[in-house]
Amino acid sequence: MNIVNIMDYFKRISLRESRVLTLEFNNGDKYIILVIDYAAEVVSDWFKVSQNQLISNETAPPKDFRKLRFSNVENVVVNGQVITTNWNAFADSALKGRNDVIIWAELRDANPEYELKLELQSLGAVSFTFGLLDVVGRLAKGEKISEHSWEYRDTETGALIDLSQPFQ
Repeated sequence: MNIVNIMDYFKRISLRESRVLTLEFNNGDKYIILVIDYAAEVVSDWFKVSQNQLISNETAPPKDFRKLRFSNVENVVVNGQVITTNWNAFADSALKGRNDVIIWAELRDANPEYELKLELQSLGAVSFTFGLLDVVGRLAKGEKISEHSWEYRDTETGALIDLSQPFQ
């Protein structure tokens, strides 16, 4: 994990339109894990190149996975309801086995901690305060293996990636 300067990190990236693969709160250890299929720079750059060059239908856009671990988490609220126990957005709801998309995100410096507010397409409003942020990234490249099937491999190691759990 890489502990990052929180304000700088959120100035450089936009979570908007990223696909949420994991959103879990551990109340005992006071952390939230947010795993996303990040929708910004790497994928946008690929689409720009693909517009200017002939790219075969054998080539898929890259995947830029991010695992954000928010520590010292307090005040977790989902759609107006305070969450005081362990919580997994995709385990116990209508979203089971599905993903969601971030349609809006806002970070506020609530000195000495930070407050993150997210609006997800299906889940709705999620907000919480936190003190530290660790970020891990993983880039993947797609390969067509049959008419309707693709494999994604880590660009550094070549390891096959499970798209639903890219950090397992």
